[in-house]
Amino acid sequence: MTTIVFHRQTATMAADRRCVNGYDTICAPVTKIRRLEDGTLVGCAGSVVALQLVCEWLEGEPTGKFDGPEKTDVLIVRPSGDVHMLQDGVMYEIEDDFPVLGSGGDIACGALAAGASAVDAIRIASRFDPFTGDGVNSLVLGQE
Repeated sequence: MTTIVFHRQTATMAADRRCVNGYDTICAPVTKIRRLEDGTLVGCAGSVVALQLVCEWLEGEPTGKFDGPEKTDVLIVRPSGDVHMLQDGVMYEIEDDFPVLGSGGDIACGALAAGASAVDAIRIASRFDPFTGDGVNSLVLGQE
């Protein structure tokens, strides 16, 4: 339960920081996006531990299916700008103009389509999705 977006025009990935345990307990804010050594951007919705596991898998030589926690959705943006989604352990390419995932994804997608930045799309989703909030982290592809 989160919201993660990638804004293709500005090459920016953004995610909220809310951590929810079940449907009613909110934990401390967390970081849901990361930059790998090769510059790949990774955003993970699901288990907090899943982001670390996915990053380790991607930094190795990923072959076959990712065998990580269930109910983990991952947005992956390679340095080339290619965007992939990892769902149910299977990775596939995304060609949508506004790649999003998570419980506030539809709201954020609408915001992006209306001209919002990646960070503003997360802020807008935070207003309407109870599982999105507690601030925003963002990373720009190609910047350190």
